Order: sequence, then C-alpha cells, then structure tokens
Amino acid sequence: MITNGRIFVFATIVLALALAGCMGDKKVGAGPANSSTSLRTQEGRPIACAFVTKADVEAVLGGNMAGPKTDSGDAGECKYTSPTKEVYVSVHNNDTAVEPDYFVLAKQSAGITKEILGKSDTVTGVGDEAFWGSGGLHVVKGHLYLYIYVTGLGNESREIAKTLALKALQRT
Repeated sequence: MITNGRIFVFATIVLALALAGCMGDKKVGAGPANSSTSLRTQEGRPIACAFVTKADVEAVLGGNMAGPKTDSGDAGECKYTSPTKEVYVSVHNNDTAVEPDYFVLAKQSAGITKEILGKSDTVTGVGDEAFWGSGGLHVVKGHLYLYIYVTGLGNESREIAKTLALKALQRT
C-alpha cells in the first residue's frame, strides 16, 4: 500500500536529486563507477533489493517477510512486508559523473532534503552523513543516497533502519 507520507518522501528525494543535478556542471559518463553488476542494472542504476536483501530484513526482524516487491517497477525502490511490519528501501545515485567529486551531488541532495523537511535528527556512525526525517533514515555514502523507512515497530524502527543501512553500505 502506498501512503501519502511515502509518496511525499519519495517525491522529496527525487526533487532533491534533480535540483542537486541542476546545481552542478557535472558531465555525465557512460557507465557506473561501481563495477558490481549485482547491485546495479545494466544502465548503472542501483537495485534497492540487492542493497537490502530479504535475508537481511528477516535476520534483523527475526521473522518471515513477504517480498521483495516494488509498487512502481523502479529498481531503486524495494519493500518487504508482513501483516504488521513494512520495510521500504530507496537507493539513488549520482555515480555516472566523470569528475572524482561526484558524491557532492548526493550531499547536495541531502541538504535540499533537510531543507524541505524542516526538521531532522542527525544519526552518527552511518555513511558520510545520515539523518532521521519524515519517518525514515536518510543516508549519504559517497555517490549513494539511501532511504530506509520501517513501520510497525515503534521505537525500534530507528535502530532497525540504522542496522539495515549499515548492512547495505557494506555492499558498496
């Protein structure tokens, strides 16, 4: 089920990535910087379900989850569900830029997202920058912008999102 909150968050991230892309004068290259094809489509787009796997989610939550599934057909989005819980993952990148400092675009996206959200809490120990806002964990690591949203677990949601983000970042 797509909620208005999730649509807002996804639209916010997409808008932030688009605006960050417009702010720079980066040239676009032909292929991804990360050569791991299992994490990316042929076009170089990240596959969210490869960064956070069903096994990862089930290990952290300690139970069976349905999925992976995507409502939009976008490889950059993935979700796992049970009758009472849901884990939503979104991964976007700017890693096709030629210049070695391409990660600046992901950092700009994070800044724009924070500005749009208005309120966010810094999260330490994850990626280059991480913050909690709009019910989910936003993480920048190099060229990646990762968003993990966990529902149905109350106060544990933040720690679970952080644990899943750390697992995802081990794959980069």
